[in-house]
Amino acid sequence: MPAGAKTARLLLAGLLLSAPAALQAKLYRWVDEAGVVHFSDTPHAGAQEVRPQRVETVPARKAPFLEIPFVRRRDAMIVQGEVNGAPARFVVDTGASVLVIPPAVAEAAGISLRGVPRVRMETANGLVEVPTVRVQRLAIGPLVREGVEAVVQRISRDPTLGLLGMNILSDYRVEVDLARSVLRLHPR
Repeated sequence: MPAGAKTARLLLAGLLLSAPAALQAKLYRWVDEAGVVHFSDTPHAGAQEVRPQRVETVPARKAPFLEIPFVRRRDAMIVQGEVNGAPARFVVDTGASVLVIPPAVAEAAGISLRGVPRVRMETANGLVEVPTVRVQRLAIGPLVREGVEAVVQRISRDPTLGLLGMNILSDYRVEVDLARSVLRLHPR
């Protein structure tokens, strides 16, 4: 094989292998002049990329994907789950950077908000300052994650409703089966 053809094949292989990494969403963290921590999907000066911890509890060989049932409410998909054993419901939200748990669920889950850091986040309703916590165990159907970063914020009148954000969803290719009302999460 000519040297030029071999080089071209190696270059093409490198590009194809690096393409999936370029498509994954990224989350950035930075601290402003006032010492307030910010999170965003847009890099800012001095921002550091935040890498969520990955905990695989179901080997891909045994289950090529996870199925999670959901209920449709208006245009939202809502899944049942638990935070440290406390029942919760989550809107599946690809626009949310992180897991959002409501204060009532945080309290029921034994998560103290006393002395925890607060961060400013850009939301659909504007800029808010919220406590950031680490959830010991998040379970949503067969999906179980440990040591998950979350923010605590009430998002609706329902005191048990939170958001399932991209710090969980980005580890999977998400498929929606509307006919069966299930999400299929394919590990990346």
